[in-house]
Amino acid sequence: MKRAKRLTDQTWLKITILLMVLFLLAWLLPPSTTIWAAEGMRVTINQVDDSAYPLVKVFTTVSDADGIPLTGLDESAFSLFQDGSELDNVSVVPVEDSDEGIAVILAIDTSGSMNDQDAAGLSALAAAKEAALISIDTLDPATDQVALISFSDDVQVLQPFTNDKAALIEVINNLTGEGDTDLYDAAFEGAELAGTLPPGRKAFILLTDGQDTASALLADDAIDEAKEQNVPIYTIGVGPSIDARTLERISTLTGGRYLEAPQIDDIGASFATIAGQLREQYLVEFEGDAVADGSEHTLRLEVTHLGTTAQDSRTFVARPNPVTAVIVSPAEGEKVTGIQTVTTDITAPGQTVEAALFVDGQEMGVVTTA
Repeated sequence: MKRAKRLTDQTWLKITILLMVLFLLAWLLPPSTTIWAAEGMRVTINQVDDSAYPLVKVFTTVSDADGIPLTGLDESAFSLFQDGSELDNVSVVPVEDSDEGIAVILAIDTSGSMNDQDAAGLSALAAAKEAALISIDTLDPATDQVALISFSDDVQVLQPFTNDKAALIEVINNLTGEGDTDLYDAAFEGAELAGTLPPGRKAFILLTDGQDTASALLADDAIDEAKEQNVPIYTIGVGPSIDARTLERISTLTGGRYLEAPQIDDIGASFATIAGQLREQYLVEFEGDAVADGSEHTLRLEVTHLGTTAQDSRTFVARPNPVTAVIVSPAEGEKVTGIQTVTTDITAPGQTVEAALFVDGQEMGVVTTA
């Protein structure tokens, strides 16, 4: 009996020590969910806006393994490299703290199979309509706009870009399903529609429950057009009949993300995940120092959090945007005498190396210093 009691005491001592260690770890370390999220961290460069080069805007998502955004990261967590060299003139802010609105294209499969119901009597089309309505309600009419596309045997732009929520709600409520699946044509036309907008933050969300059966175009045509128009495509595949490999490829190569909704009632969660990622993006900005000659350059973004580093790469173009020169003084029509100082405001996609002044068509001098 004494020996058994001694063993019991030793066991209780070990248990006590273990509990103390666990308590200290729980007190010293962040919550386990945060640690787990860092281990599954994923960085996606969704879009690179180089339209105002040398200013380059990089819209990126940092998420966990389930696609839930990791928020609250500060600038020190981000490292940006251009052609392999780290940049030091980089700023990072949550996109919600910027003045960047978003233009969203919603493309919803309205083929006949979208009418099929699950055991609870819910159809994929009904679930998609409900999820789309909820997503639209989260948009800010002051800065955001939405366009709506349906596709079955053909592709229809049912609503061009608008911030009128009432108009969007009416169009969504009137969606009906019939016909085949014109998937690749819809992806191409949605990307083409994004190109009608000026440069800015964009996203294309495409939902389907099947494989392409009627398109004149290929998946690669849609991918190329999305890259050309600088719009990421987020795809949602519903049910067991999808071509998951192609949908994932479309998203991965355009800066979006592919999500599966195995059951019809998973559609809402997929829309919510995408909406969360778009709402919680980070805006990474820098001033490019490459010569504005139209050449392509590689960007690599690294994010480090809780000892884990993830990265993604995209390219940008050092665009030769036009040079503008405005004479600030003397003012238009001003009468002057004697020696005058001419003040100018010059905007150029890079360093200005020379300015020449002409009076009545005669060159008065050339300046090569600031």
